Parts: sequence; C-alpha cells; structure tokens
Amino acid sequence: MTVTSILIPHSGAGGRLADQLPMLCTHLAAAVPYEILAIDAAGATQAAPELLALAETLPALRIFQLQAKASLAAALSVGIEASQGDRLALLEAGRRYRPDELQHLFRSLSRADLVYGRTRRRGWSKAWLRVARIPRWLLLGLQVRDPDCRFWAARKEALAGLNLPRGMYRYLPNLVAARGFRVAETVCEPSSTQDALDDGWPNPGDLLAAWWLVRRTKPVEFREITIEDRSDGHDRRRANILELPSQLSRRKSA
Repeated sequence: MTVTSILIPHSGAGGRLADQLPMLCTHLAAAVPYEILAIDAAGATQAAPELLALAETLPALRIFQLQAKASLAAALSVGIEASQGDRLALLEAGRRYRPDELQHLFRSLSRADLVYGRTRRRGWSKAWLRVARIPRWLLLGLQVRDPDCRFWAARKEALAGLNLPRGMYRYLPNLVAARGFRVAETVCEPSSTQDALDDGWPNPGDLLAAWWLVRRTKPVEFREITIEDRSDGHDRRRANILELPSQLSRRKSA
C-alpha cells in the first residue's frame, strides 16, 4: 500500500499552517494512509500552540522543530529523512497552492520520479526569468523552468539520502536527474502570493557548487547475488556486490 508524506517546511508559520491543514486533510482522504510533516526552521524554542492543539485531534500530523534558524534546504532535508511514505509532496504553509492539485501531481509520477510545478508567468516577469536562467542553462541544462517552485511530488527513492546545503534547493531537479531519475514538470496555478521560507538569494557560488555536485554524481548500479541451497549439502550463502560500472571491473560469480 502506498503511503503519502506531505512535507511543509515553514518559518514560524504555525498559525497559518493550522488554518491550512483541515482543508488539506479533506483532499488527502483519497490518499490514505498519509502523514503530514510540519518542519519549523525558525529556531523557536517551542512549537506553535495552534499546531500542538491540532496534533491532538490529527494523528497524521508530525511536528519537527529545528534547534537553530535554518534555510528551506535544511528543513527539506529533515523532512525527507524523517518521512515514512513511498511518495512525497512539498507544500508551503498557507493556501498559496491548491491542495486539490496534489492528485494531479501524484498521477504524473507515472511518467517521472520527480514532478515539479511551474507557475505561468507573463510579460516582464517571464522575460526576466528567461534571462536570469541563462547561466544555469549553460552549466547544468534546464530540467525544469521554475526551480524555485515549492509545489512538487516525488518518489521517495529519488530523494533518499539527499542532504541539501543552504542554497541548493533550487538545484534539486538537477541533482535528482544526475542520480539517474526522471524529472518532469506540470503547470500549477497559485491562488495567492505570500511570504514563505526561502533558500537565500541566488548567487554564482551556489551555481558552481551545484555544477560540481552534478559532475561528481554517478548513478550506482547494484545487484544481489543469492546462492541457493545445493544438492551436495553446502550451506546457503548470500552475497551483496556493489558495482560501479565506471570504476570497477565486473566480478565473476560461480
């Protein structure tokens, strides 16, 4: 059975999140079982009272408190590590993105391992975005056109083990693609604009760091070799062999 994990990183937005969750749970009724991870990166000493009260009536809600103020990348890394679902989705705290669009994201996972939302842009905003992403396109290519979007769904295996430093959130699609997973995008329509937890201003240092990580990342292929019980009475043995095709010669097995 597929378990769904909804990740909601925020910065002291417990009240806004408490207002959002009842409607979100209504739209997740078809995705049972599910869990909602609220990750507060504000570095507060205690969780918002509204969230604590809601957790008493909502068993699916899990509350995480980062001990020091952190970025979106750090909060997301905590959520990925702590999640128990087979598929994950990212949402902002509040009602910027419509929860009824989540099912469309999940259906899109049939053709990709990470499906990013893309906000329609018009006029000068669209032109500026195209100019601003030229350096990224030259070094990394364009996996998605709206890498700062905080509305996506993914298979857990595509994100497992990722620990994102500050500034690396906007390069998540490139890092996932470098590991051999499929990345796609779909149009989403935000219903409002609001302040949200971010990952700092884009800078050339982050772009170069992402370029270096992508170049160093190679998909790891592995197979498990099982030697069944033999008729001559030998014990059954199991061996796990990790193969890196670009670095190790193929081993022969009896």
